[in-house]
Amino acid sequence: MKQPEEVDLLLAGQALQLLPQRALWWPAQQAIVVADVHLGKDAVFRRQGLALPRGAADKDLNRLSTLIRQYQARQLIVLGDFLHAAPQDQEDWMPALTEWRTQHASLALKWLLGNHDRRVALLARSLDAQCLSDPDELGGLLLCHEPPETTRTPSLSGHWHPVLQLRTAARIRKRLPAFWLAGQRLVLPAFGELTGGHPIPRRAADRSWVTDGAEVFEWPPSQPPAC
Repeated sequence: MKQPEEVDLLLAGQALQLLPQRALWWPAQQAIVVADVHLGKDAVFRRQGLALPRGAADKDLNRLSTLIRQYQARQLIVLGDFLHAAPQDQEDWMPALTEWRTQHASLALKWLLGNHDRRVALLARSLDAQCLSDPDELGGLLLCHEPPETTRTPSLSGHWHPVLQLRTAARIRKRLPAFWLAGQRLVLPAFGELTGGHPIPRRAADRSWVTDGAEVFEWPPSQPPAC
């Protein structure tokens, strides 16, 4: 299923689609791939006395549901930091996560544990999630939370929350989430709404695509071949 606003990418022989929702569609695996959802981040901030509104987890889970249904996905692969921290008893966002899993009971949930995913064994079992080692391998691609040191190894990862800063025609600077391809290493943007971003230290040979939520486009644009 190809939508006009997506971008096709071939990595290690695997056809992938970069989605404007800061996610990846992997047709051969019938999988939606995301990184850095950071569910419960607002609750952690409220524990620390910051007056953040509730409902961030509901919004992120609803966005996941929309993608799962749109692409009729059979798998959801999370490349680490599904949670922001281990949930406390009666955390206010937990019922939404439980209800979301009930709605997608037939979905295979593959959860590669990231640095924020601490003490989640009981929760993972309750969600019928398969916890993956880091790195894992699927379809010839390494699945990692933090990008591997070598850029020659075909891999999918997150952790860095890449963004690029664009200057519009009106000289307005915009920071947009980005997919970053360095060698054979594809780093996904953070999926969660409350996640920050880090500018990409791009090299000349790298490629990157930004999303404004409606479309994905390469930035900077590829240069046409010289005549």
